[in-house]
Amino acid sequence: MSLSAYIVIKGGDLMLISRYSYVTEDPSGTRRYFYYASGKGINCVIKTDSAEESSPDNLVENGTEDFSVDIEGDYIYLLYKDTNNKLNLMIWNGDKWTASPLMKNSITGSIHKPNILLDHGRIHIFYENLNDKGYFLVHHFWNKNKWLTNIIVKSENTLLYQFNKSPSGLHGIYNDNGKLKCLNFSYIYDTWSKPSFISNVDANNFFINVDSKYNNIHIIYSADDRLHYTRKTSGNQPGESIQDNILFSGKIELPSIFYIKGKLWATWFCNGFIYTSLSADNGETWSNPFKISSEIDKLSTYCFISLKQPYLNRIHAFCYTENPYYLILIDDIFNSRSSGFSYFTFYINQIQQYIDQMSDKLEKQKNKNSDLIKNMRKLEVSYKDMNVQYSMLKKSYGNILAEINKLKSENQNLKNENITLKETLDENKGGLFKKIFSRIHL
Repeated sequence: MSLSAYIVIKGGDLMLISRYSYVTEDPSGTRRYFYYASGKGINCVIKTDSAEESSPDNLVENGTEDFSVDIEGDYIYLLYKDTNNKLNLMIWNGDKWTASPLMKNSITGSIHKPNILLDHGRIHIFYENLNDKGYFLVHHFWNKNKWLTNIIVKSENTLLYQFNKSPSGLHGIYNDNGKLKCLNFSYIYDTWSKPSFISNVDANNFFINVDSKYNNIHIIYSADDRLHYTRKTSGNQPGESIQDNILFSGKIELPSIFYIKGKLWATWFCNGFIYTSLSADNGETWSNPFKISSEIDKLSTYCFISLKQPYLNRIHAFCYTENPYYLILIDDIFNSRSSGFSYFTFYINQIQQYIDQMSDKLEKQKNKNSDLIKNMRKLEVSYKDMNVQYSMLKKSYGNILAEINKLKSENQNLKNENITLKETLDENKGGLFKKIFSRIHL
């Protein structure tokens, strides 16, 4: 059985995406499974933790497989292209679905790959527009006041892209004519940055995400049967100061990367298996890749892994059955009491190897720190010796200065005595001359 995996984390709500389906989970635990069925349009199945699932609800009969869903609090936004090549927006307010006006003017040309992101009241809509002037990646944006439209990139070829949100704004990655580039959106100016070059390889599978601790941009992509990872930090461009890491070799599909409880988790699909690798040092080093339990192979056609709730750091695994829309919850894979599988049960060796690797790295760092401490202590002793010598020199200098002042004083006294003696001598000489002259005249 073939498998496929895809991971998306959006704010505090759970979002799962397959090619023609989305899954949302609201704060109360209610899951909604959105899927496209040929001839039936876009449908939805509702399931709660305590109740059985509902019957499929046909939301949009003329909807196509080009649709997107996002959730923020109790509100769910459904963006879709209808059979008339028109973009439409429907909103669930916690009680009912309502259609919402989106664009006054119709779009010239065809629309492909629409995507919607919600971010604290802001609405971001992305789509590819093909017309007689080329391919355009369009960003339609509600900034809480009005709708704005940006042309992100124009190309001669079809564009592949993916966007994600972070505390600092939006981040996107796209493939334009065999060149992989990333860029970010600023809420201050409502504009996009200039694209940063990532790779000159033709990558069709890529993913971008931002960790909440360091606000670093993490990029994972497959090219030439290799899985690449690079990181973009403030002040550097990908590939400049951080070397591109190869995490895996093989026919890689659907790579994803996400940040949970201080660790980066990379996942991808290859040859019927889902692989995972983790990094505990913000992408500097990675564990050896390991497969998710083979039980999934027997249970599912599609598999998803995602964060269940904010701050709880729980990972849930979902799987598809043969029914094209139905997903079931396998387990919380971090729960040791779970009835399904656990990474730490089936793959303790791989985890332990990485822990040993990190422990060895930590030990080397401790040794470096120990050497630094020793050198600091030596410097401290040297500083104390120099301080003592300085105090002695300062005291000697004071004594010398006092002696010099004493000599100056004695020299001045001698000068004064010399002046007095000279005056006395001059007086004596004058009296003597008078006596001599007086005798001569007599």
